[in-house]
Amino acid sequence: MQAKLQSFLNDQKVRVPSTRGKSISCPQCADPEAVQKYEADKEGGPNKDKVFMAWYQPLSSASLWNWDVITILSEKEQTSLKSSQTKYNDSWLQLSELMKQIVVCLKETKKIMAEPSTSFSRTMTVQHCRRYRKVVVSISSHEHITIKPSLKCRRSIINIR
Repeated sequence: MQAKLQSFLNDQKVRVPSTRGKSISCPQCADPEAVQKYEADKEGGPNKDKVFMAWYQPLSSASLWNWDVITILSEKEQTSLKSSQTKYNDSWLQLSELMKQIVVCLKETKKIMAEPSTSFSRTMTVQHCRRYRKVVVSISSHEHITIKPSLKCRRSIINIR
């Protein structure tokens, strides 16, 4: 069952497949502006045909976007398993159980992507830093703002005059 679930997540392009010496192909990340708009105004939302995780957010109900993506994936897999010729235990087909199993797989992917050796980790760090600066600057564009980034962008020194 776990192998089938991992294969499904690979097909949906939300899981880092087993590489065994090959280069890592990391899943795409949802557009931060679309995620923010959805979570703030309930406008838009994840595309059911081509889902993207907001990897910079928690893989839990704390992120409305990610929780909806996990629900979409669970519903797709549930439909697939029910129509399969192989019969699965009914407890495995429950939506809540599928969601738990998907979260476990996605946490593994998130951990792999966060490793400092992956190019994805460096790219996400740069994107996060840029997004953070953009948000801070756009908060009050009529005031003079100086941003002095520290080694960690979340701890930038911000002077507002």
